[in-house]
Amino acid sequence: MAVGGMGVAGNGQGRDFKGPTRSDGPPRIQVATVTDMQAAVRDYQEDKALRLRELAKGHDPKLFAQTYATVSAAGLFDDWVGRGYSSHMRITGHDSAVVNLINQALMLHRLRLGNSGRPIFGKNILEMSVGTGLVIDAILAGMTPDERRRIRFTGNDLSVGMQDEARTVLGERCNIQYTQQDIRAMTFERRKFQTAILSQTLPFITDPELLYIENTTGGERSEHRAAKLAVIKKVSQILKQYGIFLMIDEWPTVLTRRAADPVAPDIVERFGEIFRPITDRGTFRDRIMNNGPALPSMRFLAELKARIDKEHSMYLFIYFNDPDKVDHRDEKLSDTEPHRQLRDNAVERLIQAFKLIDMPFRDHHQPINGESATWAELAPMGEGPVYDSREAKIVDGVPQFPRNGKYNTVIIAEDMHVMDCKTRLRFVKEAVDNLNVGGTLLIVDEWSVPANRPHPVGKKQMRDEALELVRERLVFEGALRESIKEGYNSAMYGYAYRKRF
Repeated sequence: MAVGGMGVAGNGQGRDFKGPTRSDGPPRIQVATVTDMQAAVRDYQEDKALRLRELAKGHDPKLFAQTYATVSAAGLFDDWVGRGYSSHMRITGHDSAVVNLINQALMLHRLRLGNSGRPIFGKNILEMSVGTGLVIDAILAGMTPDERRRIRFTGNDLSVGMQDEARTVLGERCNIQYTQQDIRAMTFERRKFQTAILSQTLPFITDPELLYIENTTGGERSEHRAAKLAVIKKVSQILKQYGIFLMIDEWPTVLTRRAADPVAPDIVERFGEIFRPITDRGTFRDRIMNNGPALPSMRFLAELKARIDKEHSMYLFIYFNDPDKVDHRDEKLSDTEPHRQLRDNAVERLIQAFKLIDMPFRDHHQPINGESATWAELAPMGEGPVYDSREAKIVDGVPQFPRNGKYNTVIIAEDMHVMDCKTRLRFVKEAVDNLNVGGTLLIVDEWSVPANRPHPVGKKQMRDEALELVRERLVFEGALRESIKEGYNSAMYGYAYRKRF
């Protein structure tokens, strides 16, 4: 995992350390220079017998906490990169999962899905935590020579060791500038980048003072959501209008350890000191990225998935910086032409996009790390028997399934808002019952809810309620958004699942 850590500044003289405070006043006086504090924290990492509170005595509380967070993070990865980090990420399947997700994103990039025909990978790309260069290397592999020449990368990371590794991996194959900025206080100019990427770094974005308190009091560890949200807010400020934000991380978020690739105990211990993941990816999606007051211009575009192993998977969230989001027209699109045709076009583009990303998803959903296969062969989406609710017989407003029908793909299109809750539950269960194991359930509908729909349901409510009876039988594959008409809040959303049993 790469990290964009925390920066420090300032010198002075002062008094005994009493623990971090949250005063907005001027910094307290220190006894030693920042360089001395950095050396002290490094000594702590090398000699665990030294107590952190003892080290902090005589230093300004806020600056010491910042130094502790910065040196702990950057120092961990500076050390780990020379002690098998790259082989660990390769052997455990993390690297291949990230590359798989970038390949899926490149397919959506070619299709120009969701952002009114604009690309996902622009001409000026910031990798906020470049690490070993894996993400940029995967992007370059999917680009033509002409595209590679036109793209300018900025590879940011506080770990010098990680940057050195990236320089070796990327060489002279791209136009790249390396920086060492604190991602909590980025000074890149506003509206500079068309694409910003945060890869496997979210758990290491912390509030330094809170981190210090947690590690010196033994108190309950928090997710540091406010610190993470603050960084993403800065991303929205440095992105150009309609710029793209990609966030890659794994859920459940754990340090994977294999018998064939052991991680040194001191690395594990230091990892745990600064590791503060968001436990539930729904929290990231629904509580952080959907925070209107803090992120008023961020719009969802995609949630993609690549399996790491039987315990967890890597996910890629894609959002775009829509400057008109708060000003978009709230009136509903009508059901008459040409709006009906626009809806149909959006549904078809979503289905096409899912078919594209389905191939890398299937290719990567295979036994690794010595696991035994528990899945039937995954059927390609759209191939073999397909059920499409738009073509089905309708009885009392509900699409019907033929008796004894079995399908590789079931598409439920624009039906969620016309059924009451009980009918939705029953219909989705029937859809899964009629789906072959390894087949795809694809639910596509419009949000904001169209006018004149008798039973409107929210996206989260649909995910929580409509799948209630079949949740254990399904595995999430991906979610996508496609605009219906620029200037309107309404869009088509698609959710794809695979049947486990």
